[in-house]
Amino acid sequence: MNIASEDLLPGKILELRVKTGLPDKSRLVVESQKDPALTLGRGPGSPDDPTLHGALLLVASGNDAGAFTTVYPLDATTGGWNAVHKHGSVVGYTFKSSGPITTVKIRCGHALEVAGKGDGLGHDLDDDPDPVIVVLTIGEHAYCLEFGGKSLFKADERYQAKHAPAPLTCTPLPPLAP
Repeated sequence: MNIASEDLLPGKILELRVKTGLPDKSRLVVESQKDPALTLGRGPGSPDDPTLHGALLLVASGNDAGAFTTVYPLDATTGGWNAVHKHGSVVGYTFKSSGPITTVKIRCGHALEVAGKGDGLGHDLDDDPDPVIVVLTIGEHAYCLEFGGKSLFKADERYQAKHAPAPLTCTPLPPLAP
């Protein structure tokens, strides 16, 4: 997959939760800080339009001891991607699904938000995953965040990180199985 452009975003909050024996209670919350430079890639109708081409979400531990790497396909045909309009122009995109990733919101000049729940989430919290990398790829455009530093970790329950600076580079998606 080629990445033509990227937004390196500062993170507001990342929270991962698990409950031993209750995988349906797992949770994922990601929010970027408000960023006036946040774009929609090349915009509606382009190869970066998730309503046409879908998206991929990577959530991965950057720590080998807490290793997990999960890529969630957010398909344009089976998911609920919609353009958000304001005064006749597309200003963002939303995704809604009953799958593990339940909502995604991208607002031009504002923020990125992701929420997920249930046993389809691929993170475990046996070991501290710090840092946690999040990359949302819409077509050839990537939104990149990295959470670490001041974080809270409780084994087999919760990892939370707040106020992360923007990463210096974007972590590429791993090769996907055919």
